[in-house]
Amino acid sequence: MSALSIMEKISLELQSDIPPPLPFTSTDDPILRKRAEPIEDPTSLQTKTIALQLFESIKAAGGGFGLAAPQVGISKRLFICSFDWKIETIIPIINPAYKPVDDEMEAHWEACFSVPNTYGNVMRYKRIRCSYQTIDGKEINTELEGIQARVFQHEYDHLDGVLYPDKCIDLRVFDEPNELQAFRLWVRKEREKAGYL
Repeated sequence: MSALSIMEKISLELQSDIPPPLPFTSTDDPILRKRAEPIEDPTSLQTKTIALQLFESIKAAGGGFGLAAPQVGISKRLFICSFDWKIETIIPIINPAYKPVDDEMEAHWEACFSVPNTYGNVMRYKRIRCSYQTIDGKEINTELEGIQARVFQHEYDHLDGVLYPDKCIDLRVFDEPNELQAFRLWVRKEREKAGYL
């Protein structure tokens, strides 16, 4: 089953109860600093509704690498992400965990819906072993590397009440939209050079 069909399956199951997009929480919201609660039943209607709320919210924002439940005001251990950077292949990641494969770390620029107009250069583990549950209740164990590992760690941090500025070695805040867009394009080129895209 493709990742898109997973989200389609949830949409079809909810039918007329498809939730609207939710606004993003901002840095002054205490929910972003709480440890989110585990999801008891990954296959429940509530879990599917949360996953779809995240999906609708990220679509309304024009796309992104991932989005965690606390970012829309829901304190549950669930995030959505795509491992090939297409909104059509987003999947729900439920009750995740990870450990680094080794001590090797690398720095790269990150952004976040909950920290607008900002980019941060963040050190993260280059390779991780991760586990999570799917919306069908299956247990997944896999290794991720590079930007896939980075996105997983970034979204996982949200579930522990951590924001990327807490970890960054360089933080850039932009007041002018043109400056932000120029930096965004530069970051994209840096990601391409690093083999991230």
